[in-house]
Amino acid sequence: MSKRKGNEINVKNMEKDNTELTSTSEPSSAAPPIERCIEITIKAIENIIRKHNMLLTVSIQHKDLILGESDAIDILPNSPDPPAAYDINYTVQFPITVNKRSSIDAVLSAPILNNILVKVTERFNENAEIHSPISEQNVSKKKTRNKSAAKNSQPTNETKLTGICSLDVMPLLLGEKCVTEKLIMEIPKMSYSGAAVSWPNLPMLIVTMKHDKEIDFFPQDMQANFLTITLESIYNPLPSFTDDYEFIGGTIAYIDSEVPDDIIFKDGRWTKVCDFERNKRWQELHFLENRAKNSKQKLNCDAKGTKNEFKTVFDLKKKMEEHAPRIEWNYMSRHIILHIGNRLMQEHINKYKYWPFVFMMTPKHFGGSQSKSKDTSQPQLYQCYIDVTELLYPGSN
Repeated sequence: MSKRKGNEINVKNMEKDNTELTSTSEPSSAAPPIERCIEITIKAIENIIRKHNMLLTVSIQHKDLILGESDAIDILPNSPDPPAAYDINYTVQFPITVNKRSSIDAVLSAPILNNILVKVTERFNENAEIHSPISEQNVSKKKTRNKSAAKNSQPTNETKLTGICSLDVMPLLLGEKCVTEKLIMEIPKMSYSGAAVSWPNLPMLIVTMKHDKEIDFFPQDMQANFLTITLESIYNPLPSFTDDYEFIGGTIAYIDSEVPDDIIFKDGRWTKVCDFERNKRWQELHFLENRAKNSKQKLNCDAKGTKNEFKTVFDLKKKMEEHAPRIEWNYMSRHIILHIGNRLMQEHINKYKYWPFVFMMTPKHFGGSQSKSKDTSQPQLYQCYIDVTELLYPGSN
């Protein structure tokens, strides 16, 4: 692939510990802002079963911004006829500047509700009867200890995080006016103890999102497109690709200027376990240990539809399904492309047909111990080029 100005991936950006997903630079033109507002309503929560009284609140958060928090709902324990759902009916407004690239990308590259936090405050039910077969003497001692502890301590307002989920606003950006979903609330960390809860018994939030039905989300004269890049895995890695390294992938994309942006995929994971569910993960939520990090999109399981010039010596379908070493990301990076970006992307593909990807291996001790030799302590770079000519045809991906 011939080189031209702006086609190189900035390797220095890949080496930074705090590299952002994309640049947040804005177009130089000072166009008046075009504002839209997404209305998000937490309608109810289902499958709430507790043995103690508890107060439940739902807070809606986008990145580090708390959009709002509902009033506390009192959940009574062991109710003989518990309701199927507890009404919440809490609404927040989320403003988005449509013609501001960073504002749109903030909800495309990370779900608008990348953290719906359910905060639970549990308190001891003083009226609960004691059913355990223990002696009156032990009961008396227990009451004495409780009274003593109550005198020497202040009431606690500790909260317990009991669930996280994510909500994608892409349907609204594609033309839907109102969307209602049920979102499963999972604990923030996987648990293999006896406290684990089966899928049918996990709490579920009922959420509705909508915007003004009389106004299109994007103005008709605003020519915008969406670009989604998913970095799946490196199969059949070299023996030198071990868990002692950190793996970073990178490519470029023309967004709103003639200088391409670097798209960085950090935290590639060395693993031998095959991901049978094959969910595309939100890159900014990959650190979560539950399904809130997963998008609704699936990785393509049809290896026959994948261009493979080495199919006579490399069975891709077999490699995808077997438990063998691989470097795994399965991260999805999604962005809006403005008019100039559409034109430049098309020109680039017409001229070169291929798109560059770069991968960097960095030892985990890089910058630390000096006992390693220079050759093994320096980052290693690999590159490849992907045939993307199908992107020129409508409806292809």
